[in-house]
Amino acid sequence: MIKKVETLLKHRPLMFVVVLLSSLVLLLSPILLGEVGTTKDGAILGFLKENAWSDFLGVFHPLVLHLPIGALILIFSMELLGKMSPKYRFDMTIPLLFNAGSSVLAVVLGLLWYYGGDDFSSASELLDSHMWKGLIYAVCALWLPLIYAAGRGRLRIFYYLTLIGSVVMMTVSAHDGGESLHGDIFTKAPWNLKEDSVRERSGDGDGTEVVASVYDPVLFTEIVTPILEEKCNSCHHSDHKVKSDLKFDTYADILKGGREQDYYPCLVPGDVENSFLVGCIELPDDDDFHMPPIKKDQITAEELVLLKWWVSVGAPEEKKLSEVEVPAEVQAILDKQKK
Repeated sequence: MIKKVETLLKHRPLMFVVVLLSSLVLLLSPILLGEVGTTKDGAILGFLKENAWSDFLGVFHPLVLHLPIGALILIFSMELLGKMSPKYRFDMTIPLLFNAGSSVLAVVLGLLWYYGGDDFSSASELLDSHMWKGLIYAVCALWLPLIYAAGRGRLRIFYYLTLIGSVVMMTVSAHDGGESLHGDIFTKAPWNLKEDSVRERSGDGDGTEVVASVYDPVLFTEIVTPILEEKCNSCHHSDHKVKSDLKFDTYADILKGGREQDYYPCLVPGDVENSFLVGCIELPDDDDFHMPPIKKDQITAEELVLLKWWVSVGAPEEKKLSEVEVPAEVQAILDKQKK
């Protein structure tokens, strides 16, 4: 089997043409398909959106993309071991071909999901970045087997450079993809947890300075926004997806609402019952309008209390905790979060 593959790869002019054409098709595909969310769809994009198979197959992208990631880790690790000791040197032909094939498959499924699925109603800079980096990685993956077969002696340096470039491109692409689905993990890092502080002199007269933490957060940015970022932004933020034309990028976007704003206003300051931001959370799990979708992380009971309280006090954008009435239940939740 390996001998047959090596024989095929030795037909360098033919393989060069095949890999070159495949690379051009991949890199030109976003240009041919156009921009996600445009009002005038081309023939190809229109076909993808109308074909139910596009959405069905596309959702397998997050699953399949782990194949090239695993293959690349294996290839890179084996090459490092081979450099450490000759007895660990193995033929990379089959792993490289598997990496190339799985990379192309992951990219195709990703394009079907992005352009033909119902999860993306508008373009996203983060997803566009993820797409282009993924395409570049797939092109590198296509060239790696050919460079590996042709590279001997000094030419092998081109193989190693392409491999290292592939690792870098896969890393940054995977980061963008993960952030588009789950948000930026660094927002939860300890060094990003901010708390208003004031310094005051101690009253014992010894001149020492004591730092007293005064918790007085801005309601929208420091209490409400973190909940939306963790539980809602993966489907309602321009950096990720924008379902139903509803964005939570800014306070103004939440007030503007989405496609169903006339029937189900997203936010009505001071009116909890008519604010669908809260209402959709309280719907039964099997209701089509229940949010977040049942397969996503759900809003906790405490988070729901905070959201309803914020809406009830007028859903202010800039007011701080000290400027509004805080029920005992809400204060207990906030005290718990501070610990």
